[in-house]
Amino acid sequence: MKTSKANQRLIIIAFLTSSLINNIIGDSFYPFMLPQIQELKVIRIETPRMSIMTLDRMLGGFLAMGAIGVKIATVIGAPKTSMDYGEIIMYKFIERAPEEIPGWPAMFVDTIPKEIGYVYKFATSLVFEIESILIHGRGGFMSIASVTIMKPDGKKLWKQKYMYWGEKNGRYHTEKEFKNDNYKLLIEEMEYAANITVSAFINEYKNDPKVQKLE
Repeated sequence: MKTSKANQRLIIIAFLTSSLINNIIGDSFYPFMLPQIQELKVIRIETPRMSIMTLDRMLGGFLAMGAIGVKIATVIGAPKTSMDYGEIIMYKFIERAPEEIPGWPAMFVDTIPKEIGYVYKFATSLVFEIESILIHGRGGFMSIASVTIMKPDGKKLWKQKYMYWGEKNGRYHTEKEFKNDNYKLLIEEMEYAANITVSAFINEYKNDPKVQKLE
């Protein structure tokens, strides 16, 4: 039985979509109480390059070179702004957490971004990582960010991921719109998304029953 071109396109889209979904599913909760922490070393993982994920780019890249072709096709011509999205999220959290979370520990920031998998060996750390950042053809600006509280031995005490999707927040913009006026609209969207993401992290921490609260 032959597969029609339309069905072939649906199969490819399903494959690519499942790959994205697999990247955002993971355990964010750990089966023990998070102890009270006196101080945190704040770390951020280097932010990946932004990509543009449209149907034409994905299909063209996949048909040309498979999965590698998709990666190449989605970063060609992608926006480059002076703003580091991971850095924005980190500093917004640093600013808001002490005011919004009772008893939040002191924080000491390492301003140099680290490679994926980095573990700070000298104290408990608060690690921010942007796992995905892109402009989606049907969803606008999208990002997947995570925050992890980690012991010096690499043991994760607490972790949360948040996926921001512009369209779901009533803020859909096209690639062309984002590129206008030296990416002014994109920069505004990144600021907005960072605030939404930090709010999600703070709310999850405050409402997690495994976190020992200091009132």
